[in-house]
Parts: sequence; C-alpha cells; structure tokens
Amino acid sequence: GEICKEYAEKYSEIRYIEKENGGVSTARNMGLDTARGEYVVFVDSDDWVYDNYFSTIVKSLEENPGWDLFQYSQNYTDGKTEKPRIQTDFKSEDHGEIFAQIINHMCHKHINKPIDKVYRRSIIEENHIRFHPDLCVGEDRTFNIVFSLNVKKWCIVSDLIYWVSLENGESLSRQKRDNLDDQIRIAEEYLFDIIEKSSATVEEKDM
Repeated sequence: GEICKEYAEKYSEIRYIEKENGGVSTARNMGLDTARGEYVVFVDSDDWVYDNYFSTIVKSLEENPGWDLFQYSQNYTDGKTEKPRIQTDFKSEDHGEIFAQIINHMCHKHINKPIDKVYRRSIIEENHIRFHPDLCVGEDRTFNIVFSLNVKKWCIVSDLIYWVSLENGESLSRQKRDNLDDQIRIAEEYLFDIIEKSSATVEEKDM
C-alpha cells in the first residue's frame, strides 16, 4: 500500500484507493467505477507482468485502433518450473467467427481469466457489465462471456506478457470451498440467463 501511495503522489495518472476487503469482485467493480481510460486491464495480486507488457499492448492498440478485445499469452510458474500457455493468433470482425472463438475458449477454459485481456471500457459501461458480487467461483468466467458476447472486433496475440504465480498455496483461488456446488449452480444459472437474453441466434445459443 505504501508503495502504491508513493507512485500515486509521484504520477498524476495513478490513483490509490483504499477499500475494505469485500472480495475480488467488489474490488474489481470499484476499479471499473473509477476507471477513466479507453481500455481496462486487470492484474492479480500474486502475479506480475513481463517487461514488454505495456509496449506489446500499445503496439496492438496502434495497429488495431478502436478494437474491442485484445488477448495475450501467459506463463504459469510454481517458483521452480514454467508452463507457458501460448494463445493462437486470431483476428476477426466477423460475428460468426467471434462466437465460434467464444465457444472454443469456453471449452478450453481460456475465457476464465481476466488477467490476459485488454477490454474496451465503453463496452463495459454501455452494457452495464460488472463482476457478480455474490460469486466467489466463476465470476471471471461470467464477466468474460458477457463481455465477449458484445464484442465486434477481437484480436488474440501469441506474445507472452503475463506471469501467473502458483506459489501461494493460501491464495483464495486455490482454497477449498464448502459451498462450491451452490456457487457453480448460481454462476451457471446467471450465465444461462445472460445468453438467453443476448442477441445470439437460436443455433448459437444451442452450441
């Protein structure tokens, strides 16, 4: 916190916000409520980014101005070994291709995390998209699927820019939950309702 305060005092672009712990969804939602930029990114507390993080993102934005969603590769580490998860390059403005990509990413769990993505903020605000505050399982996945259903221009880049740390065994993402079944059911019901109300075709919804 002290380091963040120092940076906020030094750089006008940085804002430091103190918030009582209410879970990752309420924290991210406060970030979204405060954000003013054209795009939004998320970094989890246990993780870190490559030196080329911002330069790679800026290059993508310059080559594809106004696009809705950018996605990159991540490297997973337990402190001893590394396991890169390389994304396949993809670029499309076609609705059918994008929807097929959403289904593919759902099947391979590439859509579950927000940390490898760059979101166009106007889509988040225009569609009132937020992380479900009552979910501690699947909140990332539902947010990403809802956002993706509103995407018209999607660019996936194979460049590695993000480190996912698996070292902290006490991390909330790796804690056993007694109400896991209930959380999964709530997330699936919420997601089913979102897809049903979306503009996807009947054939796409059946996928």
